[in-house]
Amino acid sequence: MSRRALGAPTVGAPSRAMAAATVWCVATAVLALAVSSHVAQAQGGARPSPQEAAALLQSRPDLVAQLRDRIATSGMSPDQVRARLKAEGYEIKKFKITKGNCYEIYGWDKQRVKVEIYFDPVTGKAVKTETG
Repeated sequence: MSRRALGAPTVGAPSRAMAAATVWCVATAVLALAVSSHVAQAQGGARPSPQEAAALLQSRPDLVAQLRDRIATSGMSPDQVRARLKAEGYEIKKFKITKGNCYEIYGWDKQRVKVEIYFDPVTGKAVKTETG
């Protein structure tokens, strides 16, 4: 029987669908944990079931907005990203926050190559880099 038939992982880059599914799973898990925490505090320590958490999110748009704000502010600040890039030898010409809350940087790397970099503010990792 082959390794693939046994469910062994295949080697190679993940498909776009797999990457999107992974992002969705992580986002859902973060929201579920945050909602569980919030509800547990309100109910004296009892955690809701996934169905109760989903119902709470549907009935409390204010809570959803609060959770999104907490997630958005849980990562690296713009100043932290700027400081890290300067320490790595980058010269920043323009720094923007996109509609999707990514940090968009235009400037030059330490070899004076023009760069455009998009950073995930939560992880601090570059999600897209263009040079030239």
